[in-house]
Amino acid sequence: MNQEFKVSKSRCSEIIRITLPCVLCSGILTIHYADKDPLRAAFLAVIFLYSLYLCIKYIQIRNKPLLIITSQGIVDNYYGFDFIYYSEIQNIELINHKKQNTIKIKIKNINSILQRLNKPQRLLRKLKRQYNKYCIQVPTYLFQEDTEEIFTVLNNAFNEHQQQNN
Repeated sequence: MNQEFKVSKSRCSEIIRITLPCVLCSGILTIHYADKDPLRAAFLAVIFLYSLYLCIKYIQIRNKPLLIITSQGIVDNYYGFDFIYYSEIQNIELINHKKQNTIKIKIKNINSILQRLNKPQRLLRKLKRQYNKYCIQVPTYLFQEDTEEIFTVLNNAFNEHQQQNN
């Protein structure tokens, strides 16, 4: 692979348009029910915080490609692991679960990737990775490009690197 393949996303703006009203509505309702019904207010506060998190997440990545596939590895802007070398990857799969495709990147040793991050990022990634320690699952619903094409390019680049090192 001689050139970079950038996986953009076209659906971030639509997700922001859906999420932002949720943030506003749940925030207003949380304030409204704060004195009247604390349990409902707590539930709405959770919805508010999660909606706010999603909105911030998509605003952060809207101007960056989700993945950049190079001859040396993958730049991950979705989860924020930055650069993942092919030598750190065990295998790559395309999984279809409930009519939703996901690219599953199984990592040999996640700690080698975490060590390259600063301390706050490392702590955040460790908290998020407790349920799935050695995999990075990239949802494909954000991709503008064809999922099969992205997976083929990624898998070919990974296999090419594997063959060069054997």
